[in-house]
Amino acid sequence: MTFSGDELWANGVGIVEWAKKHTPDDNLIYADGHATQGRSLLSVECLMGMECRIIGKHTSKSVGLPVAIFKEDVCMEEKVYFITRDNFHDLKMVVLSTCPIEVDYEVLYRRMTPEVLVQERESCREYRKGGKDFDPKPFETDEWFDSWCHDSLIRTEGRIYRASTTFEGYYEGMKEAGVPEGAFQRYERGRQEFSVEIRGSYVELMVAMQAITGEAIEFVMQRRRQEREKEKAEREQSKVGSP
Repeated sequence: MTFSGDELWANGVGIVEWAKKHTPDDNLIYADGHATQGRSLLSVECLMGMECRIIGKHTSKSVGLPVAIFKEDVCMEEKVYFITRDNFHDLKMVVLSTCPIEVDYEVLYRRMTPEVLVQERESCREYRKGGKDFDPKPFETDEWFDSWCHDSLIRTEGRIYRASTTFEGYYEGMKEAGVPEGAFQRYERGRQEFSVEIRGSYVELMVAMQAITGEAIEFVMQRRRQEREKEKAEREQSKVGSP
């Protein structure tokens, strides 16, 4: 079966080629965002050493903007694709990998202190108390959080992380470009497809891409080490069984 990232990549075109074919009207207030995003993608392509193609577009502030895909060949054995879009407010990224990713949650999500979480919970409770159908049960667990802000909570190793929304409606242009529905899920350790909101600039985007790529490389290196150890053990075993 063809890996979905390969299909998306095959349908993409170069940044400059796409930009020339999708020039916005000069009278649009945010028309320069088209060129700015093109330059940003070219910069990421250069700094990360990853080729970039455009696989679709989305519209923000009446301007047609690119949905981009970056490709990383991992040691000629695995692949990681990063699909991105920028709507002037935030960056969204979808990761499609042929191998499990084990990056630290700190890289992709913000930590929350218990005190801040309690404050948000009480704010939500007070807001909803005025409704005639108020139900206190969701506040006994973390169920209230998703409906309150569309994000979700991850609790692990005594820490709390605020996982960004994976609702595909906020990942404008990606589904239309062919990103598989299963990729619109939050990151958890070992997943190969997931979606993340990058709260910051293209620098934060590159930090996340670099960390994910590093974990994919480590996966390949670990597999090679295991294969060498297995081969060594088999050789030793064959010597024992030889006359």
